[in-house]
Amino acid sequence: MKKVFISSTLRTEWNRSFNEKLCESIESNEIDCFLPQRDADPSSVEQIYLTNKKGIDESDVVLSVVINESPNVGWEAGYAFGTEKKIVLLSSSNHTMPDMFVGMDINVKKVIAENPDDIDSYIDELIKKLF
Repeated sequence: MKKVFISSTLRTEWNRSFNEKLCESIESNEIDCFLPQRDADPSSVEQIYLTNKKGIDESDVVLSVVINESPNVGWEAGYAFGTEKKIVLLSSSNHTMPDMFVGMDINVKKVIAENPDDIDSYIDELIKKLF
C-alpha cells in the first residue's frame, strides 16, 4: 500500500482540524497516511522528531500543507527533498508560496485549492499528483 506523510503545522486549530479531514480523505482512497499529530510518539520532543523522521523515511511521498506553515514543515520538506522523496505542496490560491519551496520547484508538484476546506473539489487531482 502507498504511504503519504502529511506535513503541516499544528499551531492553529484550523490546521489541526484540516489535517485530520485531509488524512481521512486520502485514506478513503486506500492510501495509508502518517499524520504526525496522530501517529508521532508525544513522550518527548526527541521522540516526536524520531517518529516523524521515521514516518518520512517509510513514506513514498511527503504532502506539505503550506497554509499557515511553520519552520517544522520546512524541515520536513527539506529532509524529504534531501532523501529524494517526492514532495507535493498543497496551498490555497490566496497564499504566497514560501521562498524555500520555490527553490525546490524541480522535484515538487503543487496543488492550489481555491477553497482548501472543500477537499472533495480537489482530492482527485491531489491523489494523481501524489502517485
